[in-house]
Amino acid sequence: MGRVRERREQLDRAEAATMAAAAAAAAAQEDVAGLDELRRQVDWQREFCQTANDTVAEAAACGAIGDGLPESDRATYAALLTELEAACTDLTGAAQRRLRHLEAWLAFAESAASLLAWLDEREARVLRLQRRQPRLAEVADVEAYLKSTVSELEDREAKFAAAVTSGARLIRRYAAAGGRSTSGSSAAAHPAEACLRRLEERWAAHLSLAGCLQHQTEAAAAAAAHSAGAWRVRASLADITRRLGTEFLDQRPGQSAESTASRLRAVDGLREQLDRAAGEANSLAASAPHQALLAPAVFDGNPGSLSGQLLCQWSGLPTNLTVALHRIDGPMCLVSPSSSAVTSSTASTTATTTCWLPAVCLRTPWPAAVSAARSLQAEAASAAALWRRRRLALRRRHLLSRLAGLRSGSRSSSTLATSAEQRRAALAAVEREVEQQLTDEATESIDDDEASKKLRAELELCRRSCQSSLAGSQAEDSADTRSGSLSDAVAELEIRLTAAEALAFAEVAGFPLTQAQMDRSLEALTKTQASLHEALQDCISKQQRAAQQSSAAAAAASTASAAADATVARCRRHLSSSLEPRLRTLRACSGDFAAYQQLVQDCAVWLAGCRQKLRNLQSAGRPAAHSSLEPLCRSFERALALRQSLRSARPDIDALNTAGGALASAAQRYE
Repeated sequence: MGRVRERREQLDRAEAATMAAAAAAAAAQEDVAGLDELRRQVDWQREFCQTANDTVAEAAACGAIGDGLPESDRATYAALLTELEAACTDLTGAAQRRLRHLEAWLAFAESAASLLAWLDEREARVLRLQRRQPRLAEVADVEAYLKSTVSELEDREAKFAAAVTSGARLIRRYAAAGGRSTSGSSAAAHPAEACLRRLEERWAAHLSLAGCLQHQTEAAAAAAAHSAGAWRVRASLADITRRLGTEFLDQRPGQSAESTASRLRAVDGLREQLDRAAGEANSLAASAPHQALLAPAVFDGNPGSLSGQLLCQWSGLPTNLTVALHRIDGPMCLVSPSSSAVTSSTASTTATTTCWLPAVCLRTPWPAAVSAARSLQAEAASAAALWRRRRLALRRRHLLSRLAGLRSGSRSSSTLATSAEQRRAALAAVEREVEQQLTDEATESIDDDEASKKLRAELELCRRSCQSSLAGSQAEDSADTRSGSLSDAVAELEIRLTAAEALAFAEVAGFPLTQAQMDRSLEALTKTQASLHEALQDCISKQQRAAQQSSAAAAAASTASAAADATVARCRRHLSSSLEPRLRTLRACSGDFAAYQQLVQDCAVWLAGCRQKLRNLQSAGRPAAHSSLEPLCRSFERALALRQSLRSARPDIDALNTAGGALASAAQRYE
């Protein structure tokens, strides 16, 4: 019995020492609830359970001693034996309960230690990344690490939940026992509570650090996009400035109006590119103040108001709440709300004077982005001013070219085809453009008196030249009216000649295949010939009447007479070289048309058996082959003669006479 009491006292002392050591280790945070000591206690408890079992076996052996005692001592011995059995049962039960408790405690502590070690390693890596702002080139690497960290957090979440459940079960069992040890002695709070609290805090802190790293990465990615956009806009503005300084700087005199107009269209095409670059520069300037760099809060010891946003989503504070930072301890910070506007959803977090929050990230401004965006805006404005000046210079050159063209055209004979109203409208349009040019130059503060004087002088010369030309045109118009409108007659002759050419080519585009088509072609071309002869005689008679008028009218109509002479000569050439040979061709073919059609049919019949005869030609003798082909050769000679007559009348008849060409080719092969 004394040995059983000794074992029970030994068990109580061991449990008290274990709880004290675990509490001290948890308070010092040197080890998770005294993990090493806990392992030793589990090993000792297993040995103790074995010793308790041996003691129970010894107590059971004492039952045989009572048989040899006197009858008077047997009752006392039985009572002692019953008490011994009860003490042994209590000892073994307490030892087994303590062993199960220690094993569960050890499993929880080992799981918590593993999780805390993993969190420590990840936390150190995240803090290293947070202490320096990631460069733009490292954003992709940080994003990849962040994804892997989030994936590992998801994988570890089940283990974390199991560890929390195990720790909570230990605490509930301890509380259900009335806050006493397994041996019945009084004890303080279970060390698993501190371990569980520490585990939850560290897990929340690590989640907060991962969230801050994500915010930093997003900010770095936004900064990278902002920098790339600025680089693209700067390159576009540099290209526009280079082109404005090289391609559109040429001011050589004597350029045509078409050339200057083409260059004006080209410089107008740059306007769209310039507007797009300026719009992007304005967008970058608008977003630059919102670009920021994120970094963990660095506390210098003096509490101050932090007006930056708390970007950590795990803080439980609204994003617009201003807080005062008191202390930073590793990944945790101690803050207190400096604003009374605390919402009900965050009252539990901010109800106290101060509260611990994990990993506060502060938004710091990025002045380089703002200055770069303003510089881009200035470059865009400078490029726009340069574009306006270059365009005004090109438009001045274009106006000078147009004025020179109008002045030289007013003295040429080609202006006879242009009415006075059209010339007046062209001059008025140029005058308006010149006035607009001078106004725009004054708006742009372009002080170039020499260029302005030259432009005004050129406009005055053009105005005088056009007025003189308009006066001469009015005299010519009256002379043309008195002389029977020779210009109208020439224009009508041109129209008739063009229509006759189109009709002739349409009617004789291919050799007629029927007699009716042949007759229609002859009739149409004969009418065209008669109409052209009539128009030609009419034009010649009007030209003669104009020559018989007074000298002033004849001088006014000299230009129209020259045009009429050219048209009459062209009409005669057309009649002699084109229309009349085609009429002769159709008349020559009309008589032989039936014979020609019969020849085409005969040749078609012969061609049907030509391939078979060609295949048999090699097996037959040469005299026999020659005698069989002699009648066909005579038919080919007739076809060749007809083709020769048609060729002399019309050079392109070869392309139209397909059947005759096939026959001639076959005849040449057999010959």
